[in-house]
Amino acid sequence: MRGGQTAARRGGGATDRGPAHGAVLLDVRIHEGSQHDLVDGGVVSGYETPETQDDSRFWDAATEGRLVFQRCDSCAFVRWPAAGVCPECMDRGYTWEEVAPRGTVWSYAVYHRAYAGYLRERVPYDVALVELECGVRLLTTLTGFDDDADPMGAAVVAHFETVGEHQHVPVFGPA
Repeated sequence: MRGGQTAARRGGGATDRGPAHGAVLLDVRIHEGSQHDLVDGGVVSGYETPETQDDSRFWDAATEGRLVFQRCDSCAFVRWPAAGVCPECMDRGYTWEEVAPRGTVWSYAVYHRAYAGYLRERVPYDVALVELECGVRLLTTLTGFDDDADPMGAAVVAHFETVGEHQHVPVFGPA
């Protein structure tokens, strides 16, 4: 014969305590919800691009106001981020190629917190996934849209902004 308290069941607590599921803080050190100042809170990071051997040509071209990406020598797939191997055919051969700076807003979100230091004065600002004519999808910042505009599906064109002393980043505005 069994005695004592009921053992905890899978997915719940002991029967005398009720279920153990429900809303919980994933990390008690992180202030969530209304306890965090989304507008004047700290900047998550400065904008220092960890340039690698693979993407240095992209950033050099951005300094010149151009968009370049790797095109596979074997299957012609245009890829970003830069990599030593084509994700489509696994070939190692590629050529850097300039592409048209035009695309379409594929998805976007309005940010109410500066996730990079240079964006602090722009809060709120739009971050978008832009699908370029060459097929590459680039995560970028939108500029030039009215605050109440819905840029979803909008035709956009790239221009380049200087960030810090030497960094140039592509941003997109209405075509």
